[in-house]
Amino acid sequence: MPAASPLSDHLSIARLRERYLMAPSRIEGIRWHALFLRAQGRTQTDIAEITQRSPRWVSATIRRYNDGGPDAIADQRVNNGKAPDLTDAQQDELHRLLQSPPPDGGIWTGFKVLAWIEEQVGGERNLATAYNYIHRLNLSQQVPRTHHRKADKDAQEAVKKGALKPL
Repeated sequence: MPAASPLSDHLSIARLRERYLMAPSRIEGIRWHALFLRAQGRTQTDIAEITQRSPRWVSATIRRYNDGGPDAIADQRVNNGKAPDLTDAQQDELHRLLQSPPPDGGIWTGFKVLAWIEEQVGGERNLATAYNYIHRLNLSQQVPRTHHRKADKDAQEAVKKGALKPL
């Protein structure tokens, strides 16, 4: 594998080392480490082995730094997703609603939560969206215990009260 491409002189070796040691996240720290190693004259293969990344990743990181400077090394994943479907107020309302029975009776299901979300946002979503909001609100799916349809409720209550001995 050939040596990595030359490193632009945006920062000195001392500043690269400082950025490596003071990186705010692990991802950025690994990037700065790779750049610091390249500034010391290490090859792409050496850097890949030391950082536990692929040679292609090393090359892309160096290219990113050369093209965009130090700002390009920052973790770009912050706020890279789309905005949530529900606002904070709508999420609070959903949490409040899930604490009581649904308007049509029965129990809350993923489909009922999904219908409520679709009503709020005015568009179709998938079932995973409903479960993601249930999870985000620190709730879990609650299902009532099943009961045999031919069970004698009076006999069960009598056993619970100790009047009868179970078979």
